[in-house]
Amino acid sequence: MMTLPLLQRVLPSIKSSSGSENWITLVVIAVVVVLIIVVSAVRRGSSSSGSGSGGNGSGPAKFSRRTFTRKAAAYGLSKVQANTLANLVEKYKMKSPYAVFTSSNQLDALLKKSISEIETQVASDQVKEAQKVTIFNIKQIIERNSGKGKSFTSTNTLPNGQSITLSPEGGGRYPSKINTNLRNYLSATLPVDESGTQLRWKKWTPVRVFFWKTNGQGYNFDTKVTGYSTIRGVPSVLLQHTNKVKQAQQRKYRRRELSKPAYFFPVKVIPVGVGKKAKKRAIVESDRGSLGTLIDISAGGCAIKSTKPIPKGGLIKLQFETGMGHSIWCFGKVINIRKSGVAGGIMHVAFTKVTHKNLNSINSFVYDY
Repeated sequence: MMTLPLLQRVLPSIKSSSGSENWITLVVIAVVVVLIIVVSAVRRGSSSSGSGSGGNGSGPAKFSRRTFTRKAAAYGLSKVQANTLANLVEKYKMKSPYAVFTSSNQLDALLKKSISEIETQVASDQVKEAQKVTIFNIKQIIERNSGKGKSFTSTNTLPNGQSITLSPEGGGRYPSKINTNLRNYLSATLPVDESGTQLRWKKWTPVRVFFWKTNGQGYNFDTKVTGYSTIRGVPSVLLQHTNKVKQAQQRKYRRRELSKPAYFFPVKVIPVGVGKKAKKRAIVESDRGSLGTLIDISAGGCAIKSTKPIPKGGLIKLQFETGMGHSIWCFGKVINIRKSGVAGGIMHVAFTKVTHKNLNSINSFVYDY
């Protein structure tokens, strides 16, 4: 502080001056002291602000665990999940801790580090798999809630590469993908039927298009076929743009498409015992197994194409691989069957019993961890 030396120099002169001059001098000293105090306070505040934002005043806000866990709760995380995520942010010293809620890349990088470290822990497999389940649950919840409030209103904003499903007038659903979004039309890869034959509907045929974003939010819109062309060497169907994109039900889990063989077996539930001791036992009919094709999968279920689908409501045991070199066994219930081709259909299965290890293998595949 400069106030003490300054007063020491000025006070002797006050004693030798007249009364009016003394008052003027005192006022001047008071003004100078106030100015020095204000400037010092501003400098301290600026220094504090700079150190809390990365040192240059323009970086990320200083980490506050209380603020972070409140934000995590707003995204739907439980208290345990919020604290787990906060621990990871502190442990790996993230420069922008709050970015995990808005940047999937930042969140993925953090959670991948955590899973890699879990693998090296000296703990039982049961404990490790339970920890990984928590990590994947954090990913699923943040991803599902990060897109709330955002919606599509026009097909002009759909990105190239967006997977879609085409449902023409008359029925059927066929997977496709947007390959070019131009001003006058939307171009999608030409769908094919069960035999691999390209489908070409008449011009102006009404088509309903379905698509989902990475957070599981579903959308659909009605359009019409305007023609066909070859776009970037790929046979394509041209669709009208529309400003009437409707928001549909949100999926709970992210799905990933694939094409892998899957074996499934009917499960029969029979009563065992009588009276109060009566129980139900699930019997796998291993002699009635069928082969199908696993076409998509999520942590909550899967879709299997088969010529011999199990009826809706039926219980099944499944065996398949996701490409991770690990055979997965689980149980499920057929919640719907969609006709596909001349014979058979696509079973939509909700998982009813999956071990932590198998669930983590599925999530690792879905999220590419």
